[in-house]
Amino acid sequence: MNLPVVGRWVWLGCLALFVGSPVIAQRRAPVPTFAPEAIRGVFFDSVDAGLGGKRPTIESLRDLVESRRTDRELPRQETADDLSGVISGSTLESEVKRVKLRYDTHVKSPGKFKGGGFQDAQVDLSILAMLMAVISDYDGEVRWKDDAAAARDVLAKSAVGVRAGSTTAFKEAQARQRDLQSLLSGSGISSGRDPKPNDWSAIAQRTPLMRYFEELVERLESDSYDAAAIAENVDATRRDAELLALLGRVIANDGMEGAEDDEYCVYSADMTARARKIVAGIVRDDFAAAGAAVNSLRESCDNCHADYR
Repeated sequence: MNLPVVGRWVWLGCLALFVGSPVIAQRRAPVPTFAPEAIRGVFFDSVDAGLGGKRPTIESLRDLVESRRTDRELPRQETADDLSGVISGSTLESEVKRVKLRYDTHVKSPGKFKGGGFQDAQVDLSILAMLMAVISDYDGEVRWKDDAAAARDVLAKSAVGVRAGSTTAFKEAQARQRDLQSLLSGSGISSGRDPKPNDWSAIAQRTPLMRYFEELVERLESDSYDAAAIAENVDATRRDAELLALLGRVIANDGMEGAEDDEYCVYSADMTARARKIVAGIVRDDFAAAGAAVNSLRESCDNCHADYR
């Protein structure tokens, strides 16, 4: 072995220490033993006796964790006006912008408007009036809150005014288009009336909101029918599910047609609950559960439509 002089001395020193080290046998104390009488009353006889009741299973623990996680992600609402746990501010904002862009297409020309566009304009004005009413009472951060009540009133009034599809109605529809553009650009909306609390009997009718319901459900069924589709359209799926959950609450508000019917309110609450399950699945990245909830929405719609049309 060719080692430098210093390296050889270090190597020889280590070898000497190893050879000269005594091997010391490790001694361990024997395992203690106890008579059963000596420990009776100190320890439980079995795990079941210590726990008391039925031993939990893996499935039951998973269910408990999921329920507590869902409660944190989707807090239960105590009042009809507490909506931040049902729909996010970002969803409200994006939907106002989306519906406004669609509304613009209905008022491009008098011919298009009178040829049927006025009917679509009425639906979109009702949707926008409803969204502004929600924003005016929203308990979280959201844009346009200061102008929402004024916008709600003029949009709701025009939703009634455009029904005829006349030249006068077209001019009114164009005026609302300008108001909406001003609102979204940050300039606000001018209104001489003093905004009042939401009066749902004057904000939106059930028929246009039901059309909106169907639109959202059909869009979910088309774009978010299973886990893979939801993964590809996760933001849009969550938005539509939040909007459906909101609608389930809105159509049962005092002043809305059918709100005094207990059975109808049960159907509305069921729609909200199923829509919130979609959101809960998305929050947990459990797209299979979200897909199952999407598929159950049609059942909820059919159950309601069997009794109400």
